[in-house]
Amino acid sequence: MKPALQRAVDLLYPPCCPFCGQVLGPLTDCPDCSGSVQALELHPPRLPQSEFHIGGLNNAAAVYRYEGLARSAVLRLKRERHPDAARWLGARMATIFGCDFNAAYGTISTVRLPLSPADLIVPAPSSHRRTWQPTRLLARRLGRALELPVAEKVLAKRRDLPPQEGLTGQERLRNARRSVRVADPQPVIGRRVLLVDDVITTGGTAADCTRALLAAGAVTVDLICLAAAFPGRER
Repeated sequence: MKPALQRAVDLLYPPCCPFCGQVLGPLTDCPDCSGSVQALELHPPRLPQSEFHIGGLNNAAAVYRYEGLARSAVLRLKRERHPDAARWLGARMATIFGCDFNAAYGTISTVRLPLSPADLIVPAPSSHRRTWQPTRLLARRLGRALELPVAEKVLAKRRDLPPQEGLTGQERLRNARRSVRVADPQPVIGRRVLLVDDVITTGGTAADCTRALLAAGAVTVDLICLAAAFPGRER
């Protein structure tokens, strides 16, 4: 959406904080939860392969630890239809790549070249049971910021598997194996892919997406997600 039109929409439907739901209006950060949210930011954002099953990935990064308000925001994004929250959170993901962030109207300006040498953005597929696909909205916002094309329908969930939510770590890994298929391989052939997801827990789904993308002809796959869970690790 163009900035002028977005400003008009925001006047009618003011953006809300994706973490607590409070109306932000022209504010960039929520005065009630910005401090708590900043404490959850990962520095550096790069994820260690020793803690996640992401061996096939070139690199992986996340914005927040998956706890507290960050966990609430991810769950709200998954379960509720809030496109403005996806716009805000996708803009925050773009800051990892050197983009300025302006939450008032969701505009982003790139002040440095993107850190990832990607050619294409591909969102991880949400459960086939959902018509709401938050990862696609995050990917669109990131694509706009990084000026990269987004291929929304490359990956799809196989229809005979249960969703990941509510499963243990080992159950997630077993469930994730071969859980993703490439519905349209043409866009990824010979491309460096930036995979977008909302949260990484064990890394099983990201690994399966990576396997499928590489098998379809992708050169490399990097992962960017909103939050990462670190089971058993002290802050």
